[in-house]
Amino acid sequence: MNAFLAANQPVSNDEIIQWESRFEVKLPPEYRSFLLEQNGGRLQKFTFYVSGAGEFGIDLFYSLKKTEQEAIDSLHYAALTFPEFLSLKCIPIANDNSGGQVVIDENGQLFFWDHETIIEPVNLYPLGDSIAAFVESLTEEPVEPTSGDVALFNDGTKEDILKMVDRIDINAPFEHDQSLLQRAALVQKNWLVEVLINKGANLQGSLEKAMVNNNLDGFKLLLKSGADVNATNEDGDSLLIQTIIEAKPAFAKALLNYHVDTDYKDGFDQTALEVARMKVGQGEKELEEIVELLS
Repeated sequence: MNAFLAANQPVSNDEIIQWESRFEVKLPPEYRSFLLEQNGGRLQKFTFYVSGAGEFGIDLFYSLKKTEQEAIDSLHYAALTFPEFLSLKCIPIANDNSGGQVVIDENGQLFFWDHETIIEPVNLYPLGDSIAAFVESLTEEPVEPTSGDVALFNDGTKEDILKMVDRIDINAPFEHDQSLLQRAALVQKNWLVEVLINKGANLQGSLEKAMVNNNLDGFKLLLKSGADVNATNEDGDSLLIQTIIEAKPAFAKALLNYHVDTDYKDGFDQTALEVARMKVGQGEKELEEIVELLS
């Protein structure tokens, strides 16, 4: 069970009504009860994941002050600082460690806004419809993976692996200087690849790992999720040139469905087309279609 670190000064129902009148809003019932019972504060567990955005940490839930002082931990301050939310029928109720906001609408729906985006409906990520459930879903700050986590990844059940994902820093080196996403792409655990993508894992290097064991499904999933199609390896070969050198036309074709740089030249001053023609001349007939597509 999650718990607040300290009790804030209690607030009355009359004070809530006065605040609603001041900002011309109506607080949803569950949030009203939350203020009466707890009135904001900091939690022991504070980390949460936003699908498509990544990992964030709650700094504090705003409290309703006895006076309209503009304390930075007050609802009054938050409403004045982010009036755009009020125009969307939302109220900022908590902030994250980087300035993002958790907001609630008049129907009790919770959303997260990343401070690097404009305040508009398209940039509000849904967090559910219950403050209590959201508070209980918060986790400890992620920890570095251990050798035990590596063993769990290799031999554990899906349920156990999912629990591990919620506990560790998914972007920390996991095994052999590879991230957990890179390892999942390498061994074709594509269900885990999808989970990690949704949790905001760093996609760097994952396409190359998917290629190693011909994980085409994982490769396409990563491409669809925004992995860098123009990444290069230590030898200066682009990903497209790598697929041609390794005679993997299906992977090359997948790349060509995206904005891949076909004019990029490798360390020998050759483009992907020139490399493909050379490989066909060496007997790699399966690359003839790639030559046609690049010509």
